[in-house]
Amino acid sequence: MKRRLLSVIAAAALAAGAASLAAGQTPSRADITACIDVSKPDASQRAQCGKVLGGLQATDPDYGALAISLMQAHADAGLRADALRYGDMLAASKTGPDALITTCVVRVIVKWDLQTGLKACGDVGMKNAAALEAHGQINLLAGKWEEAWKDFDAAYKLDGAGQALYLRGLAAAAQGRMGDGLKDMADGEAKAPGSAQSYERDGYTLTAVSAGKPLASAEAFAVATPAAPQAKPQQPGIVVAKPAPVAPQVKPQQPGIVAATPSPAAPVAAASALRFDPDAPMGALKALTANQIAACEDDVRALQDDSRAWQATADEATMKLGMMQRTIYAGRCAGHPNALDLIASAERMITDAAPRAATATTTAAQTTPVATDCLDPIPVGDPRNLTASSVFRNSCAYPVTVTYCNITPVTGSWATSFACEARTSIALMTIPASSSAPAVFGREINHFACKKPAMPVATYTPGGGLQGYCK
Repeated sequence: MKRRLLSVIAAAALAAGAASLAAGQTPSRADITACIDVSKPDASQRAQCGKVLGGLQATDPDYGALAISLMQAHADAGLRADALRYGDMLAASKTGPDALITTCVVRVIVKWDLQTGLKACGDVGMKNAAALEAHGQINLLAGKWEEAWKDFDAAYKLDGAGQALYLRGLAAAAQGRMGDGLKDMADGEAKAPGSAQSYERDGYTLTAVSAGKPLASAEAFAVATPAAPQAKPQQPGIVVAKPAPVAPQVKPQQPGIVAATPSPAAPVAAASALRFDPDAPMGALKALTANQIAACEDDVRALQDDSRAWQATADEATMKLGMMQRTIYAGRCAGHPNALDLIASAERMITDAAPRAATATTTAAQTTPVATDCLDPIPVGDPRNLTASSVFRNSCAYPVTVTYCNITPVTGSWATSFACEARTSIALMTIPASSSAPAVFGREINHFACKKPAMPVATYTPGGGLQGYCK
């Protein structure tokens, strides 16, 4: 959480500012206040505020706040080297562990020169919670999930901060221990409300760690070249950084699905098994746009938020979350550049939690009636379907959660992604009220649906179809 990190480095800055000011003319109070309070300053304002900072002594009470403001302003403008220059000016105003922690923390905030930050936090030692937490965040950015978990665990044991607990949960989820991860994240959010939103805003999300890749580029870990000495160290020049090259987009390995448009036709009575012809592939081979990719990730984040209110054990919630993530990235979001990694992560979640979820007990009070009468499966080729994908149409005025699978799909077809024979391949998705959603149908499917917030707990048996209850 950026605000928490800033509080760590600002506290020592205020302590340093308690000393008496050195003699000499300082900038006006109005200029200092304007620089600290300005929102998203432009290049000329950043340059002017750099001169204001240069007129202050490191012992001035406003020195730390202004250095932090300038660091953030340059980071927001994509000028990472300049942002770190101001962060290091702040570190230079401190001594001992405070200087090392600040050197580390500013690199976590800017997400640049991270190898230097890792060393600085490591040099503080293993008895400082702030250093451990920042060290863990760098490991998280590097994709070193186990090392990050150890850092956050040690930090939490030292000071019991909810933020460290939340991050420990994220690191556990990244290792595939989704049940433990969701519990720690929920407990961390309860101890430090707002943690989830703040970390997600900074890119620390379940979706990101589930991809199995580092959260920061290799370039961010390269040791930064020291800036050339200047006549007045307190007045760094403002150098316009060249924008970092954009990495080429990974060519999608699986086809995407065009979003379905609800048909105005009257609902068709749903049966437990329907036969479709021809075998429906997974849609046209088409990469998703940037907006579509963002929409897919937003959907997964919304599911993660919903999961906190599910009436389920931690393992049941983990398994269902994995099934829903898999359904998204093996279906309408298959054109996502990281679809294969996200599907594999979802399958790990399902496989890990399924044995324990299967032993969970449910009372009669936890079950609700089935709502299959709401759903109308419409395959490709049906005159009511104007899209490139099979769809489920929900005719009810309330959202429905449905599980479905393909019976004896044609070998090699995309319908095998959700084959009934493999329990962990059963799809799970939510369809809004009076709306449609794309699905992957083969020749014949079974489906079983519940009125949200109830969710299906169903198993497939040959000849018997999907049977179960809503919980």
